[in-house]
Amino acid sequence: MRKACIIVGAFLALALQAFAQEDVQRLNLLGRSAVDGYHLNLTETDREWLRAKNSLVLGVSVEDIAPPFELGLATHDYEGLVADYVGLLSQLLKIDVQIHRYDTRDMARKALTEGQVDFLAMARSEDAVDGFVLSKPYSDDRQVLVSREDPDKLSATNLAKKRIAVVGRYWRPDIFKSTYPQANFQIYPSAQSAIGAVVFGRADAYLGEAIRANYLINKNYLNDLQILQIPIIDHQHFSFLLRKEQHKLLGVINSAIMAIPLSERLNILRRWSAGGDSLSSQFFFNHSLTIEERAWLRQHPRLKVGISINDIPVSFVDGKGRFRGVAADVLNRLSILMGVKFEPAYQESFYEILPLIRDSDIDFLAALPKSQSREKVLDFTRPYLIEPVVLVNRMDGDSIITLEHLEGKKLATIRDSAVCEFVSEKYPKVSLVEVNSISEMLILLNTGAVDAAIGPLHAIRYEIKRSYPDSLQVIGSLDQLWMQVAFATPAGSPLLYSILNKALLSIPPKEMDDLTGRWQGDFAIDDSYWARHRHDLIEFLSIGLAILVTALFWVGYLVRQVRKRRQAERALHEQMVFMRLVVDGTPHPIYVRDRKGRLLICNNAYLETIGLKREQVVGKLLTETPLDVTSARLLHDVYVDAMSRGIAVSQDRVLTFTSGKVLKVYHWVLPYHDERGAVAGIICGWLDIGERQRLLEELHDAKEDAEMANRAKTTFLAIMSHEIRTPMNAVIGMLEMMLKGNESRSTDLFSLEVAAGAARELQNLVGDILDIARIESGRLSLSPSRMELRKIVESVLRMFEGGARQKGLRLRFYFDQAAERDVWGDSLRIKQILSNLLSNAIKFTSSGEVSLEIKVLDTFNDSLSLLIEVKDSGIGISTEDQLKLFSPFSQASNNNQSARNGSGLGLAISRSLCEMMDGTLVLSSMLGKGTQASVNLRLPILKPLPATDTEQTVPVQLSKALNILVVDDYPANRLLLAQQLEYLGHKVVTAEDGAKGLEAWRTGDYDAVITDINMPFICGGELTRIIRSEEGTKKAKSCRILGFTANARPEERQRCLDAGMDDCMFKPVRLNDLSARVGIARLHALEETENSALGSMPERNNTSIDVSSIIELARGDKAGVKSLLGHLRDSNIDDLKLLTELDHSRDITAISDLAHRVKGGAQVINMQSLIECCEAVESACERLDMEVLGLEVVALKQAMHELNNALLTF
Repeated sequence: MRKACIIVGAFLALALQAFAQEDVQRLNLLGRSAVDGYHLNLTETDREWLRAKNSLVLGVSVEDIAPPFELGLATHDYEGLVADYVGLLSQLLKIDVQIHRYDTRDMARKALTEGQVDFLAMARSEDAVDGFVLSKPYSDDRQVLVSREDPDKLSATNLAKKRIAVVGRYWRPDIFKSTYPQANFQIYPSAQSAIGAVVFGRADAYLGEAIRANYLINKNYLNDLQILQIPIIDHQHFSFLLRKEQHKLLGVINSAIMAIPLSERLNILRRWSAGGDSLSSQFFFNHSLTIEERAWLRQHPRLKVGISINDIPVSFVDGKGRFRGVAADVLNRLSILMGVKFEPAYQESFYEILPLIRDSDIDFLAALPKSQSREKVLDFTRPYLIEPVVLVNRMDGDSIITLEHLEGKKLATIRDSAVCEFVSEKYPKVSLVEVNSISEMLILLNTGAVDAAIGPLHAIRYEIKRSYPDSLQVIGSLDQLWMQVAFATPAGSPLLYSILNKALLSIPPKEMDDLTGRWQGDFAIDDSYWARHRHDLIEFLSIGLAILVTALFWVGYLVRQVRKRRQAERALHEQMVFMRLVVDGTPHPIYVRDRKGRLLICNNAYLETIGLKREQVVGKLLTETPLDVTSARLLHDVYVDAMSRGIAVSQDRVLTFTSGKVLKVYHWVLPYHDERGAVAGIICGWLDIGERQRLLEELHDAKEDAEMANRAKTTFLAIMSHEIRTPMNAVIGMLEMMLKGNESRSTDLFSLEVAAGAARELQNLVGDILDIARIESGRLSLSPSRMELRKIVESVLRMFEGGARQKGLRLRFYFDQAAERDVWGDSLRIKQILSNLLSNAIKFTSSGEVSLEIKVLDTFNDSLSLLIEVKDSGIGISTEDQLKLFSPFSQASNNNQSARNGSGLGLAISRSLCEMMDGTLVLSSMLGKGTQASVNLRLPILKPLPATDTEQTVPVQLSKALNILVVDDYPANRLLLAQQLEYLGHKVVTAEDGAKGLEAWRTGDYDAVITDINMPFICGGELTRIIRSEEGTKKAKSCRILGFTANARPEERQRCLDAGMDDCMFKPVRLNDLSARVGIARLHALEETENSALGSMPERNNTSIDVSSIIELARGDKAGVKSLLGHLRDSNIDDLKLLTELDHSRDITAISDLAHRVKGGAQVINMQSLIECCEAVESACERLDMEVLGLEVVALKQAMHELNNALLTF
């Protein structure tokens, strides 16, 4: 049983280990260092243990990827600074080292605890807890402060309110916050993102490890960032991490690490510094310090330095108050190496600084030339500047070439300098004049107080060039003497002296030459580009000149090669310029992402499109951009597909942003490869094809508009054909019935009334079409005149009182007293507007009320601002319908309540008329709540006229008939007008054209002439002028001449008046209009007859029908009325039976036709409920809505039953 348990446990352990190893990635160790010239002495026991071990396993994690320690490339190689040290360990221990990479740092530590790996890399002091131990450090590191290249605005000691980027894993709040308590620290996941935040302005500085910072800056941001200072905050060491019980392994690893020489460590550090030497200098300096020196530096983070401000070019302060010169550059470099801050103590010359160092007010002097007398009281470091000593003379002075020529003469020199000691010892006969500065020495020479001067070359050359270019000159240099400038410390500061010497030694000679070289030769105090780079520029020009001369010597032999090379260089340069323009100057977005989808670079067009700054997108995933979730997911799938297959992908896409912005783009994805051929990321971009799509849509819309216009014309013609055919059908049909009726000598007045009504509808339709045509052509004009506003409004209101009462509506009227005055306006057009609004309100209101309110808003400059409001409680209008109501031939939907009739021109004409009168028409409505139409007009106020008798507007009752001549070339109109005049009791003579009309007038005696305007031979206007002319010649009494035309335009009327006519009538003319102009010779008793017939009819039990039109048609004959009503009831019963049959068969076309026919009969008796039911059935048939149709047919049957019941009461 025990063996079985052991076997099962072993299987479980193996299974768990296999499962755990699924998350492990095995890498190949790629170390670039080799053991050369050194080896490791191990005991035989240790070697035996290693042979038994066979191999070591190093555990690393994805979270530890941080160049240059671990590169983390998309390959199976483990490469970087740590890999070089592990490779050396493998060679020294002669054992294979395997690399296992885990997803997280915790998983790697767990693997170490469980024995799956032997040791971990990238461990620091805080990792040596919970049973773990650190090896000897294989690399030292400490914090540095990195910022953009702006040293005047940011320093390590002035970080108050600055944004400092730090890496989360190495965040030491106890140390960092105590050192910089007023700084604002920002935590980032990696050094790359933290330094990127500084580059792109999201942070002011980066505080972190020197090795990583140096690598990333030299690799990516060499021209953008600089290491301002390395403060001594927390020394860091990188070691390997092992379990405490691994004593044997710890011992051999420590031995191997100690065996690696300093030179190899420096080589590794240089290899992974991306081209910079600062880290190797730092490493050398750190390893050269003793324990006491390290402790002294930690205790002295700030050192006071004595600085002379007038020792050009070694030490001076420029016009901006900045410390400049050779000493300044060297001190800046030492500040980085030593990790301390130098606080300057400025003085005019170093003679004034010497008391400060004796009193311990400063720690050392920045620049002091060595001399024997000074070395007795000060300790001088190794010199960092050595320059020749030169002899200066006046241009017009004695010929002095060497010091021998100065015997018995005066020589100016610097007090206590090595030059002074040298001349005193070697040339005692020269009379020395000691001064405190170069400028003072040259003043004495220029004024003749001394014969010559001696001093350092560069300082003298600068002073001569600046102040004495035409009077002093350098005549030679001394071979036996050099000026050595060094730091000077008090004699009692051996640690500081040693540290400064080691720091100077750690600076490579090439770097020291670069620091001092810029101040040699010609230079300028102002920090101009030429002054800072003069040496480099001269060197560059010299090299170019040398190449040019060489090329000239070799031109015969190398002319073709040089030409080809230049062509290649030009092509390469053009290609580089082109690529730079493509990436940076292209107006289309371009961006690059790595394998994980994080943004690396992008151009300005990309930033402008997404509306973010560069620092907000660099290093971010696609899901962190303003794209919505769906667009980001789909685009990420394209990235993954392109990188997995390694091929370019391009397609049209729609990018939707969270702001609602939508872009239609042609998007492309191009994978790019690293030097090993593996896909390292993707280059992406897109072209905005929204304009192309918009043009296509506009083309499509234009095509649709053209087709819609075509359909609109067809629809308009169909509508007009229907609208005109409907009344024309009634006119023709009724007239035909009359003709048939006349055969039996019985006049059908009902048919006449229907025909007349249809003709009036046709007249209104034609009038609306003419108005809208005039409005669109800009030829509609107003005819303003004096009018009394109240009478105009009340006359319109009276026209609609009957219709409102028939529908059972309350018609309310309010008129502001302030509006009761005479105004100037077009009364006809105002009536037209009011009629349209009231007609619509009553037509679409089935119950409730309709109100008309006239209000005065203000009176200003003798004008009246009116607000005319027409409100109803009808069915209302939807928002969609309101948008199109003011378009010609547009109507609102019926909302299943009533079918619309009319042409849809009324509101369009009304708004246009309001705008012509500088007014407005606004419609507000809510579906099911009613509608309000508001008209704003401003009309001029007129002074009231003197009171007169009211003019009679009723037709004049004439005592005798008039002789009237009718002239018209159209027989139907001529016959109609003759019959109308005869009906009014007049005698009529007709003529078929203007010539015959003139002949008839000349041979007859006529009281009036009514003539058409457009006729053959002689038109109406010409006929009028001839008649008026002959009347004037004969001095005869003028007859009344009336024009008669179908051109219903104000200008046509004016032409008639100008021709001499008394008035003008527009076709068709009704009897009322005609009688108002020619009078009535006999009166008819129709009204009295109708009233008597109505009075004798029985009372109606149902007021929903109106038989007044029936009575009028029957001329008051009771029998005729009853007969007509009986026929109506019989027809209604037949229609009801037919409707039932059609409802069963669901014949939509037949049901619609039947409803239209029933509606015609209902309109005769004005039964509004039956009319609405018919219109609802017609509407349902048009929409093919069978469900609604069934309900509406039931309602129609009920209304027809009610009609039968109502007719039984008569």
